[in-house]
Amino acid sequence: MSIWKRSGWLALCLLAVLVAFLMQIIGSIVGGFAFNLQEMRKLEAQGMLTQAAIDDVNNRLLTDGMGLCILWGHIMMLVCFAIWFYFGCGRPKLRQAKVAFAPKSLLVILLVAGGMCFCTNFALPVVSLIIPESIMNHYIELMEQAGFGVDTLAIIASVLLAPFGEEFICRGVVFHYAKKMVADMDNRRAAFWIANSVQALMFGILHGNIVQGTYAFFMGLALGYLRHRYNSLAPAIMAHMLINATSSFVWEPIATRLPESNVVYAIGAVIFLAVTFVGLRIGGKAERQTVAVEVAEEA
Repeated sequence: MSIWKRSGWLALCLLAVLVAFLMQIIGSIVGGFAFNLQEMRKLEAQGMLTQAAIDDVNNRLLTDGMGLCILWGHIMMLVCFAIWFYFGCGRPKLRQAKVAFAPKSLLVILLVAGGMCFCTNFALPVVSLIIPESIMNHYIELMEQAGFGVDTLAIIASVLLAPFGEEFICRGVVFHYAKKMVADMDNRRAAFWIANSVQALMFGILHGNIVQGTYAFFMGLALGYLRHRYNSLAPAIMAHMLINATSSFVWEPIATRLPESNVVYAIGAVIFLAVTFVGLRIGGKAERQTVAVEVAEEA
């Protein structure tokens, strides 16, 4: 395969990410319009539709209205990339998704998702010691502004919509093109890890900031492995959903009971990193298909 053809497949990977950003922007505009319209109608019904009240609504858009903007952004991404994946990357077979519900598969998903989630949350306080304070503060500000773990609509978007939308984008569309980029390689293992690294990198870029993008890259590697191992998006979607749900509902109560010790957090990160590798190891024993075969099936 010529370098130009490989570059073309890589360009399609980048195009998918750019389209995802565009869908987020369009969704945010729709969500912002819906929030303003809803608030204006409330003010009009109360007879309080003054310029000062309108200015207050506009000022609250980035706080009270952020959850609705995030929700619509994920809806737009989900719809766009579900269609793109279904019609552009080979129609998925239902029988391939059924393997995700086998007992051993569920164990692998639970270990990988739980390990990645807790490893990341344990590691962040330790990693923050070596990350420039401005970068870490920017990450914290973004998380607070988005309302993750607090805003109901943001939680719905994170736990229910994002696992589907982001998997269609990265482990679906991007991974499909990345595998085509390396389909002629004789070393099947190397071909998989190159394609997997490309989609994980795009997954990191999709998150839009250095801190979240970094741990999203490693999370993307694990989710890409599940996608490849079971030849289905279902295990990756389930693991992604479990990761986000655990971060939203389980981690915070645990974190408040932990001693404020970097040693404790470092040990926790190592333990759950080991749990992740155990899950990947269990899942890696079964027969794998080659990248070339998968591409041929999806074409």
